[in-house]
Amino acid sequence: MDGKSFSGRTRRRGLLLSGGLALTVAAATLTAASPAQAQYGPYTCASGLVWREAVSGDRVCVSPQWRTKTWEENRLGPSNVQPGGGAYGPDTCKQGFVWRETRPSDHVCVDPRSRADNRLANAHAATGYANPGQLPANGTHASWTQYGSRLAVSPAHLTFQGYEPGRGYHSQMGNYGSSYGSRLVTPQNCRQSSSRSMYVLAVDVTTGTVSNAGRVAVPLCLYP
Repeated sequence: MDGKSFSGRTRRRGLLLSGGLALTVAAATLTAASPAQAQYGPYTCASGLVWREAVSGDRVCVSPQWRTKTWEENRLGPSNVQPGGGAYGPDTCKQGFVWRETRPSDHVCVDPRSRADNRLANAHAATGYANPGQLPANGTHASWTQYGSRLAVSPAHLTFQGYEPGRGYHSQMGNYGSSYGSRLVTPQNCRQSSSRSMYVLAVDVTTGTVSNAGRVAVPLCLYP
């Protein structure tokens, strides 16, 4: 099933990966889906992208060529397994191949470049969706601290970045310490915008799963 696509004009930038495939990421305002397109739910991909589908439930958005390559890897994977197993058990790969690891359970044996590319795709997964504000929370949360001077996000082991409607994606947020299981992503005495807000997107880079930690005032110390 394709995770595509929302209509409307979307400015985009391409990230050329070592394996020669392009991971295209959204860079501006995205528009609402038509009823026919909405069938793919909150994880609907931005126009031109589809779900990778390396394993069941894999909704990282990539180019159609990337998904075709992924399906071919799944087909050929068993032929790249070491007969009789080896040091890593029955899924040990033949020499020259490694586990793809789009998530820890993905033991399809592939070229090392494929694993590197897919790890990068996981890290950038937040930028592939048509409407980031509709992504589910999945237990993530973002809020300004008690005195409104620092932005905290949780859980702390995830990576976070902002998406501001009308302005697009901001760079990955920083790490300025932790507090009660949350990560402080702004320095002390950071000023909040009184007119701009953004969604905080959380990415589990081990699986490429993206969550919406909530909408908060834009931290002006991080973003212009």
